[in-house]
Amino acid sequence: MSAGVAAGLVSLIGFGVDSGIEVAAAGVVLHRLTADVRGGDADEAKERRALRFIGLTFFALAAYVVFEVVSNLIAAETPDTSLVGVVLTGLSVLIMPTLARLKRQAGEAMGSRLVVADAAETKLCA
Repeated sequence: MSAGVAAGLVSLIGFGVDSGIEVAAAGVVLHRLTADVRGGDADEAKERRALRFIGLTFFALAAYVVFEVVSNLIAAETPDTSLVGVVLTGLSVLIMPTLARLKRQAGEAMGSRLVVADAAETKLCA
């Protein structure tokens, strides 16, 4: 995210925020899977609230990106280029769709709707 701020690139800032959201979602999935492995029950209400919060953060991120893009268009600002941005984009294009597919396959094999939903989120992030 700091590379995005330094270069004035909304896309890199959004990527950084999106990565934080993805980590939070993975934490919810990990908590749930850990509870399943231990034979206990995860708190469904807390899980739903956490997932709802994660979903809302995506809407907030989208609103931020739209606001920044419109502001930059109105002000006719042009962003700097960023080697970090080019490398991250290239790696993401290669890795994220594969990760999403593997998560979906694992979720389907486990019969876990939560893991399948997390796979859909990863695909969206790609």
